[in-house]
Amino acid sequence: MSKPGSIRPRATLLPGGGFHVAWIAAVVCLALLGFGSPEVRAHAGLHDDIERATRALEQSPDNGDLYARRAHYYRLGGHYEEALADLVRARELEPGNMAVALGLGMTYSALERDGEAEAELDRVISAGQESVRAFSERAAVRARGGRLQEAIDDYSRAIEIQRDIELYLRRGELQEATGDLRAAVVAYFDGFEHLGGAVTLRLALIRVETQRGEYESALAYIDQELQRAPVKTSWCLRKAEVLRAAGRAEEAGLALDMALTEANEVIEKRATGIHLYSRAKVYAALGRTDEAKQDLENVLVKSPRFSEARKLMEQLETQETTQED
Repeated sequence: MSKPGSIRPRATLLPGGGFHVAWIAAVVCLALLGFGSPEVRAHAGLHDDIERATRALEQSPDNGDLYARRAHYYRLGGHYEEALADLVRARELEPGNMAVALGLGMTYSALERDGEAEAELDRVISAGQESVRAFSERAAVRARGGRLQEAIDDYSRAIEIQRDIELYLRRGELQEATGDLRAAVVAYFDGFEHLGGAVTLRLALIRVETQRGEYESALAYIDQELQRAPVKTSWCLRKAEVLRAAGRAEEAGLALDMALTEANEVIEKRATGIHLYSRAKVYAALGRTDEAKQDLENVLVKSPRFSEARKLMEQLETQETTQED
């Protein structure tokens, strides 16, 4: 697979590592109290998890790790104040527990108490307990504060510990926001290479290369997907968009014709909601609004909660109203 132009990836940042031993102790304790049994694993509901943690705390009321564990469940359920109360109690019991500091950082972040969140996450990282969660949460906090380069650096450090598609996407979005499109291309390409060709990263590459005016590179990525995609409609449509952006209107029209042919062939075999939605997008790109709306109406009959179909319908109706005015 060819590299993106002559761009070279920047040096990656900081090795990761570490997992606080307190978490291990907590897992052992929880297992002894029943958290590791098959019956417990069979019930994934957060309410049940909280109830079990509460019962465990009744037996071990001075166990800071159990408070941290219940706080984790509270935070997953969106009960941030309850999580915070448990973590404050855990901090009283075990002031040096970095798992508690991490939980506080993530809970303060969820509450958008960003100063306190960053202080706790700094504490975790400064103690050498570097983790994906600590770096990625601190990145989110810094991004909210407009400190985009610091956030990018934290995402890079998180990726050094664990290559994760969401981390690549978040970092790339921030690089795009700073206007550093070349760095975004390198970053997305690195993720694409290491994560087995994730389509979302391919789409990000196409988007950024198009923004950069690197149309041939964007088209090359699309052609690679066209060669292996069992359903080619969306890729033909995307090719038309890039060709139109490049000012190649006639070729864009041919790509749209191919997209419509592909969509019709698929629908003849099976007229699912997603396939009708794909054809509606092609009709919309061709300016055949009535046919697009007919497909969307059929989609919404089959799948009333299909939000993207409803959004496209609203866009088409707005366009029609604007044209009438």
